[in-house]
Amino acid sequence: MSALAFLVLPSHAEPTTSSVEPGPVYIVPIQKEIQKGLVYIVRRGVKTAMENQASALILDMNTPGGEGEAMKEIMGIVAKFKPADRTFTYVNKEAFSAGAFISAATRHICMAPGAIIGAASPVTLGQEGPKELPAKFVSGYAAIIRAAAEQNGHNPAVFDAMVNKQTGLKIDGREIVAKGDILTLTTQEATQQVGRPPKALLADGVADTLEDLVEKHIQRGAKIIRIEPTGFEEIGRFIVSLSPILMAAAFLLGYIEFKTPGFGIFGILAAICALIFFFGHYIAGLSGYENLLLLALGPLPLPLVRQALLGEVGALL
Repeated sequence: MSALAFLVLPSHAEPTTSSVEPGPVYIVPIQKEIQKGLVYIVRRGVKTAMENQASALILDMNTPGGEGEAMKEIMGIVAKFKPADRTFTYVNKEAFSAGAFISAATRHICMAPGAIIGAASPVTLGQEGPKELPAKFVSGYAAIIRAAAEQNGHNPAVFDAMVNKQTGLKIDGREIVAKGDILTLTTQEATQQVGRPPKALLADGVADTLEDLVEKHIQRGAKIIRIEPTGFEEIGRFIVSLSPILMAAAFLLGYIEFKTPGFGIFGILAAICALIFFFGHYIAGLSGYENLLLLALGPLPLPLVRQALLGEVGALL
């Protein structure tokens, strides 16, 4: 079957045409690096979707991976959405590493043409670059993704092969990936039929756009609501991305202050860098209080601050 064809999802995921007004479909972004700042966005999105009785939740995914702890928090948040069988991951265009883990936490996985999912072996970053974790840690992460896959009706062996290169993957005697290699799948590979009876290896189908996915397999004519990062959430993510620089600056400025008589500007700057490093990502948790803070700022002539709080920081940085 062509990669541009859309495979039929299981019956419980087919579009409905009930006369009852359906709930909206909420789309939550899983974009760029997965880190603590993203956790706040996903938590707000899932909470809002449930409060408004959403008919489905879609994770709009395009990520190279990220932090393991943030990943586990996001998986736990997504698992709280009800009904669980109306959770989707739309891979457009990458779901590497932690992104593959989060995909396993949804009931359905759909992919854009030419998308990629996998390469989820956990690593740690050192001075010499990425380094594989010891076997016991790999085993622990493999168990996490298998448990999520089992809970959502995916083949746990497929996800296990994305994490643990010692397992490989064979289905009905057909080798999908050899031992010693990590599994990464393209859209065509993820939707290929394997086993007896035939079943898609991983992805339920292919959709050109999110709107196409909603229209064909969730609810025709459903209202689509996209969760967009607020100003505070964007600032929080930006600060987290600068964490290595902030920590290095804190140490350097602190060293200079130590070598300088008395206590001066270098010590103050070192303290500020350290505070931002340790508490900067919590700024994202203040989302929703922008107007209150603007009121507190009053007539303060700081247009940059005002625009940032209103979510316009992305255009200014």
